[in-house]
Amino acid sequence: MNRFLVIIIAFVIFSCSEKPKPKSKQDILSSIEVGVTNTSIVILGTAQDAGSPQIGCKKECCIELFEDATIERRVISLGLIDTENPKTYMFDATPDIGKQMKMLTTIETKNDKELVDGIFLTHAHIGHYTGLM
Repeated sequence: MNRFLVIIIAFVIFSCSEKPKPKSKQDILSSIEVGVTNTSIVILGTAQDAGSPQIGCKKECCIELFEDATIERRVISLGLIDTENPKTYMFDATPDIGKQMKMLTTIETKNDKELVDGIFLTHAHIGHYTGLM
């Protein structure tokens, strides 16, 4: 009986604890390693190419994004930093291309270019080339 009571009390305590707040944009940017020394792949976004939150979505993951407009998620994209030849490349040109390109060129510190050296389009879904419009 005592074990059961302890387990119930533990569940109550942990269920009442606050959820950790998502990191702010400034926290995320300050945690990015600037000045990579080896050829690297950089994740520039993780959201589905229709954006986030999804239209009409009622799941917890999207509800929080609808309620808190300060949470920012970028559409899936990768960056490639070639440190041997000081060049940068992006995979896919999403609607978030401006922020993603700035992030990539900030991380690459061997030159001061604001534009990447090339963009690879992985396939012809509209969310993968919208940033070129």
